[in-house]
Amino acid sequence: MAPSVAQLESVTATVDPVQAIKENIKAQPKAEATEDKGPSYPFYYPYFDVNEKFAPLEIFEHEEPGLRADPKKPHLLTPNVTTTDISPYLGTEVKGVQISQLSKEGLDELALFVAERKLVVFRDQDFKDIGADRQIEIAKHFGPIQRHPTSGNVKGYPEFHVVYRDPKHDFFREYSGANRASHLQWHSDVSYEKQPPGTTFFFILDQVPISLPLTRFAHPDQHLAARSRRWRHPLPLAS
Repeated sequence: MAPSVAQLESVTATVDPVQAIKENIKAQPKAEATEDKGPSYPFYYPYFDVNEKFAPLEIFEHEEPGLRADPKKPHLLTPNVTTTDISPYLGTEVKGVQISQLSKEGLDELALFVAERKLVVFRDQDFKDIGADRQIEIAKHFGPIQRHPTSGNVKGYPEFHVVYRDPKHDFFREYSGANRASHLQWHSDVSYEKQPPGTTFFFILDQVPISLPLTRFAHPDQHLAARSRRWRHPLPLAS
């Protein structure tokens, strides 16, 4: 039996990606309609102190921990660990190991693994529950911690960079303006420093249930390689 016209229309109809995103946003629960119970981890609520000053950064000799690592990574990628590459050039998902339990050798291997894969995603971690002092101790294994000069941190712990939003406080919107068509921003973290940060730890305390990704990562080398030679040539600065 031949398909009906209605069936043909449903098969051949195309989906407008922009309209699909709009419909997806409409389907998300409105922030005003949900009960605001406050942050689950109030200790990490962003702290701003206009009188907090940091001394200018000084050039230091960096010892890359990945250079000490065993290339086979026996302390990190044990038989119980599973890995899945997110893409050929960028990103690997890791399950079956706790960052908080890694030895110094395991952290060295993690530094090497991150250098190789650029982005490593660890699932089911207890990292957010081990306390600020232990979190800083682990992060310092990879080098001096950069203190962001303008964003909110944790009171008494300027080593943290806190990204926080709730129905009443949207610091990002207040900073960048509410009249923008898009709040998507591509950037390389604090690239203005003479010695930009190497390994960066991201961990989520609370996350709103939403189907659209809030943070995306890109491989700058692959991005530039895909551009034309003319596009890659440095643009002249306006005088």
